Amino acid sequence: MIYGGDWREMWFASAGLALAASIAVLLLVPPDHPGATHNFGPKSRLSSGFWFLLAAYGLFGFGYIITATFIVQMVRGSPAIASLEPYVFVLFGLSAAPSVAFWTWLARRSTILRTFALAAIVEAVGVAASALFLNPATVILTSVFVGGTFMGLTALGLLGAREGGGDPRGRIALMTASFSAGQILGPIFAGHVYDLTGSLAGPSLTAAGALVIAALLSLRRQP
Repeated sequence: MIYGGDWREMWFASAGLALAASIAVLLLVPPDHPGATHNFGPKSRLSSGFWFLLAAYGLFGFGYIITATFIVQMVRGSPAIASLEPYVFVLFGLSAAPSVAFWTWLARRSTILRTFALAAIVEAVGVAASALFLNPATVILTSVFVGGTFMGLTALGLLGAREGGGDPRGRIALMTASFSAGQILGPIFAGHVYDLTGSLAGPSLTAAGALVIAALLSLRRQP
């Protein structure tokens, strides 16, 4: 650290910034008008197709978070490519920046769920590459493929949940919960397997498989 602190101080600083932002929102966002009424529209029934998309979204959360969490550790633990460690998240970020615009543009020329499936397969290739062939080329490929899809997949999944008529907020809430569950379970699973085997290859391949299944399930979803 340039200023001499450690990671704990960074976490406390981040918590302080989050608290300050929360206070700013409370102070700056105007309250509802006392006489305002809310019309949330008719409730929509959850179709069987939606449950496929819900499962796909949870598997996506599980599949991307393992690589996003542990790719730096994987690079750091490989002496031949350890020098690439500072650049991994730079590539992630540069790839993520245009990703939502790109994938939503592609969805307008196809369909949301076909594009979701394609993005999940691209991400699965990136995740699997980091497990099978850890070298400079695959580190770049993984950073670009995973960084360039995870935000797009997040957006596409929520756009897909809005289809079906009625008030979509219940569906979006379920999607968010499913995604969050996947994000929580992924690192827990990977950590336990790493403790047992000393390798992240198994969890990464499992994550790639989860993304392939997510792609297949998303195609079962009917508008």
